[in-house]
Amino acid sequence: MPRTRKPAVKQVPIPNPLAAPKDLSVVGADFWTTYLKENSVTELRPDVRSILHEVCRTHDAIELLQAEVATQGVLESGSQGQVVINPAVPEARQQRVLLRQLLTALNDSTNGIKSARDVANKQNATTQWQNKDTEARRERRLRAV
Repeated sequence: MPRTRKPAVKQVPIPNPLAAPKDLSVVGADFWTTYLKENSVTELRPDVRSILHEVCRTHDAIELLQAEVATQGVLESGSQGQVVINPAVPEARQQRVLLRQLLTALNDSTNGIKSARDVANKQNATTQWQNKDTEARRERRLRAV
């Protein structure tokens, strides 16, 4: 009886959940990897991932606007021939304001980022508070007697 071959199972690689999104340019991807590395991130909540992604895209937008100002200049000719400011200048300023807001939101939600250091610090703090609470109860009981 001839042997039949089993069809080859196509193995699909599992994407790294901490890998930088594909739509980021070099600047955004660098910020992504640096942020994760500096904070020893091992897991991201979806909401934190979304904020981090927006931060990186904003970095990319600022980089593009700065490149345009570098090539076109800060001033340009308006529709009537008058000298006007390049529209990329105020847009870059607005993107920087957005970046500041996003970074604040990212920092406010850092409890969603779990690193080995964060977990250990939280466990230590919880243990210390539990010990203090137990000591306070003992003192109250001793006073009551």
